[in-house]
Amino acid sequence: MRRVLRVRISPKIVELPRSAKSAEAIENYATWLRETKGLAPNTVRLYVLILRRLAHFAEERKRGIAVLSRADIEAFVKSQSHYDNDTQAQIRAPIVGFYNYLSISGGRSDNPAKSVQFAKKRGRPPRPRGHLAHRLAKLPPHYARMVPVVSELLEAGLSLQEIFDIDEGPRVPTNIQIEHPRKGLRIIRLSEPSRKLLEEWGGQFPIKQRAFQRALQPYGVTPKELADPRRPGLSDLHRNLLPEGSLHPSLEARAIPPYIDRQYDTSVLMAMKAVEVAVRRAGSYAPSDLGVNLMRKAFNPDRGPLSNPRAEMAEREGVRDLFVGAMGAIKNPLSHREDVIWTDPFETAGVIRFADVLLRHVDTAAAR
Repeated sequence: MRRVLRVRISPKIVELPRSAKSAEAIENYATWLRETKGLAPNTVRLYVLILRRLAHFAEERKRGIAVLSRADIEAFVKSQSHYDNDTQAQIRAPIVGFYNYLSISGGRSDNPAKSVQFAKKRGRPPRPRGHLAHRLAKLPPHYARMVPVVSELLEAGLSLQEIFDIDEGPRVPTNIQIEHPRKGLRIIRLSEPSRKLLEEWGGQFPIKQRAFQRALQPYGVTPKELADPRRPGLSDLHRNLLPEGSLHPSLEARAIPPYIDRQYDTSVLMAMKAVEVAVRRAGSYAPSDLGVNLMRKAFNPDRGPLSNPRAEMAEREGVRDLFVGAMGAIKNPLSHREDVIWTDPFETAGVIRFADVLLRHVDTAAAR
């Protein structure tokens, strides 16, 4: 027969262990936060997590959480120094609030955490100031290419979410249809550069909305600024890359207007044509002399009228190759092929700058 040992325990003698007391105090505090203070569930969970960490620290010191001294709390704060500054700053409110609650409920007469030095949040870095165009010019090229398209669609009245939800497939039409639950069906007309760029990306943006916004944040660029039709506009970004008066007059007249209109392939073609016309005029060649052959004649190292006879042979050959390469690699593909499309404002600006160098060299050669 099994013997059963029966023990009668008086509830007055039984004491909860320190960990159980701490857990009960934390649970009471969490209930008070939810019901009396009306804090959100996630905030209460965070407070409980931090206080449990403090209770574990108190248990290691063989004390209850309710009887910790100022020195104990300072030691706990110091033990959290391996976390980053913002995480350390998060522990202040739960701990100070907990001891305030204990003083209100009669569990303690003072608040030992009140005078403890907690870490402070670093806060957000100051928003970069300066002209919108200057800030846009600093964007990484991958994101800078998206700015004109996003700006155009924002101006048309679409939200960022609608813009980044666009999925038109490999063939992007000029008119895209956007279905909105309240606004109904809207038809947005895309400019040709934006349409070509979207088509290049497969009919949708290559990154997500959040990634785009995070990319703009360090430069202080907001979607509101991009959507404001009164802003100086992306033509101002273009002028920031190619300031007025800094280019050869023939480029100002022929290449800059299409560049400001975002017709980048036309702008590149006009810049190279300006070089070709200048060489033909300076060397007194016939209209039938074109492109690569014209450059080889004009800058022939031995007898070319625009070649510098006082320069070394290698230098004369290098100058000839510069002009021949500009015609063969940049102008000819645009003149003779339909699949060559320029969509990057930064790359286009670089070509225009290169054309500017070539035109000034032609002017110097013609003056000799």
